[in-house]
Amino acid sequence: MSVTTVAERTTTDPLDNVVDRTDHREALEQLRLRIDDPNLGLFGPQSMIWRMVKPMPVLPLSLSVAGLLEAPHPYVSAGTEGSKSAIEYVPRFHRSVDAFLSWFYGDWRQVVHAARRVYGHHHQVSGDLPDAAGRYPAGHHYEANETEVLLWVWATIIWPIKEFYERICEPLSASETERYYEEAGRFAEVFGIERSVLPPTWADFSRYFDDYAASNAMDLRAEFLTRPNPLSQGPSGPFIERTALRWMFILFADVLPENVRRQYPTLPYRRREQRIANASFVILRGLWKLLPRELRDWPRCRAALRRVGAEGPPGRLGRWLDDKLPAPYNAASDGARRHYADAG
Repeated sequence: MSVTTVAERTTTDPLDNVVDRTDHREALEQLRLRIDDPNLGLFGPQSMIWRMVKPMPVLPLSLSVAGLLEAPHPYVSAGTEGSKSAIEYVPRFHRSVDAFLSWFYGDWRQVVHAARRVYGHHHQVSGDLPDAAGRYPAGHHYEANETEVLLWVWATIIWPIKEFYERICEPLSASETERYYEEAGRFAEVFGIERSVLPPTWADFSRYFDDYAASNAMDLRAEFLTRPNPLSQGPSGPFIERTALRWMFILFADVLPENVRRQYPTLPYRRREQRIANASFVILRGLWKLLPRELRDWPRCRAALRRVGAEGPPGRLGRWLDDKLPAPYNAASDGARRHYADAG
């Protein structure tokens, strides 16, 4: 069955359920029963996830776009209002990268640790909307662990990963896309989302994603646009940094669905920017193929490959890259660090 659309929802819809601690614990326990080797974690070296997240630009670009897709949901903007994460976006981004690399490349212990940590943070986020936004009236009670918003947050992650992988690396075949989507369903269970509420195929998921992004559930609150960040205030700092940020904003705007993109009035997306985005992705794809493999891939991915015996010790370039990148971008997880030390 497919996910209920926004227009079709009722007060008894399963998407209204809140995932409590018992639900989350049971979801992880059930997921563990279906994992043959806990050392592989959720996926493993033959998975589409390991292949698609391995190129270093894919995850940071995807998480940036995920944040832009999530913010128009009133639950997200209201839930972060007044918190440190609302203005300390760089540390929050680093924590997100750490969690996702643990989920994607960690062993089962790391997967569970990250899942419980993120669930615990979301469990504290609840309240009543201070003003009307989209289809939600003022005073509407929200909780971050409600299935509807968890489903959308999950969607905002798996959609841009495929989008950026195909734009930077290579297109996926239909069978590869379905393999990726099956693995993404396993990832949904980490949040406590039941498989029964997921769209059954990638085509169904794409329709859900497009419908939700275009729906009146997306209504970016004015308060969010006033928060101090490079998007609301404009890029600052040295010329190279400002130019790089503007360029990244162009790439983000090119990827975002129209209804979401237009809610960010400062995102550059005139005809000139569209041409820049198109040329940038063509150039990125060409340049990326020319880089040595050890400079293209996440150190934590390569450490995970060594952990499961699928790759030998790191070479000189791999060690250099790992030394240059700070945690959590280097081989900084406990399991990766231990195996990295053993390899050298």
